[in-house]
Amino acid sequence: MNQSLRDLQVLLAGQVQELSRRLDDVSDPGQAQAILGEMQEINHRLTLVGGLLFREQSQQLEKKVEAVRQAKGRVDQALQEISRLADFLKAFSEFLALVDKAIDCAKLL
Repeated sequence: MNQSLRDLQVLLAGQVQELSRRLDDVSDPGQAQAILGEMQEINHRLTLVGGLLFREQSQQLEKKVEAVRQAKGRVDQALQEISRLADFLKAFSEFLALVDKAIDCAKLL
C-alpha cells in the first residue's frame, strides 16, 4: 500500500468529519450549502485516492502530499471563520487544487 496515499486518504476523511461537525454550528443557508458542496468535493477525491492506494511510492508524491498537509492548516483556519464565506471557499479551492496535484501524480506511477 502506498503510505503517502493512505495518509492523504486519512487526512481527507478527517476533513469530511470536521466539515460535518461545522455544519451543525451554522445557521446561514449559504454557509451550510458551501460546506455541503466542499464535503461532496472531498468525498469525490477520497474515492479517487482509494482507487490509487496500491500505486508505487515516490518522493514526488510525498512532496505533494506534504503540501496538502501544510495547506490543511489554512483550511482549518478558514473553517473556524466560516462567516467569511469567500475566504473559506478560496482556502478550500486552493486545498483541493493541491489534492488534485497529488492524485494526478499518483496516477502516473
